[in-house]
Amino acid sequence: MKKKRRRKAGLLAQQILLGAKRIVYEMFFREKDKIFSTFEALTIGGSLRNYMVEPALNLLESRLDSIAHTSNKYLQHDFDLLGIGWTHVEYVDEFFVITEKVGVVQNLKEMVSNTNYIESKEILALLDSKYKLIDWRRDFKSGHRWGAMTWYRAVKISPKTGVDIKAPWELARMHHLTQFAFQYGITGKNKKYLREFRNQVLDFIATNPPRFGVNWCCTMDVGIRVSNWLVAYDLFCAYGAEFDEDFLKVFKRSIYEHGKHIRNNLEWYPHLRSNHYLANIVGLLFVASYLPSSKEVDGWLSFSVEELVKEVKLQFNSDGSNFEASTSYHRLSGEM
Repeated sequence: MKKKRRRKAGLLAQQILLGAKRIVYEMFFREKDKIFSTFEALTIGGSLRNYMVEPALNLLESRLDSIAHTSNKYLQHDFDLLGIGWTHVEYVDEFFVITEKVGVVQNLKEMVSNTNYIESKEILALLDSKYKLIDWRRDFKSGHRWGAMTWYRAVKISPKTGVDIKAPWELARMHHLTQFAFQYGITGKNKKYLREFRNQVLDFIATNPPRFGVNWCCTMDVGIRVSNWLVAYDLFCAYGAEFDEDFLKVFKRSIYEHGKHIRNNLEWYPHLRSNHYLANIVGLLFVASYLPSSKEVDGWLSFSVEELVKEVKLQFNSDGSNFEASTSYHRLSGEM
């Protein structure tokens, strides 16, 4: 009984300390982000690592038609998510357009904060002139769009009845990007799939600056997104694709920004961890495995490996089943 009481007191102390740290962090960065750009002021030197080899075509034979169908839907910015069926997800043309002459977006100041405007504008100038922006912050079921200027910890999960935040979250996880890579290889390296991967990533980076908007408020989704980016990128490289330096400069920095955001916003609690925290550390592991080595990145790698081992032991039972007692979460955590 005494041991149990001491353990409870220790957990309570941990929670209080963790809560205090988070309050101080929030106070500091919330004010800082009102004054300064949230894009990191650095250039990542060196190359991203590669781990994949070109997949044998016979491994994809049973999926050729499916990959072609979905890839071409994604090219048109049609997405089939959360059981709603194929839905077109773009900004209305008359409101947000990229002008062919200057390659910038009209009304950009309504999409990003003043502190991020210059950097976002420069990134958008790298897009292909005929590319149309995806509406990353809209619930495509209800039509509700979360604000671009809202700091990520102030985002309302359920602003009104009938609005589902999982719609923009699911889209912004970007599971679909690997389909572009496979289709690129299947079609004999048709560059339109490479260009679309490049455009969609730049589109997201420019219109979703770090720590602003709905797509940064759940760390789990940040971890899943950056993992999908890196897997798709590595698959393209395995097929022999080459990326321009302007893209790689922005891409590598955003990979780092994702890693830093994960490390500063871990969904860890002393009394409970779940698939969310597992996604955090797996995402951080991907980031640290691909970025060039540095003291900070190597620290992320060591931390994520150690935590992954701990969490697998904690979250999976001895028979291999998941502690959340849900087949869906068992599959999700097993995939991670």
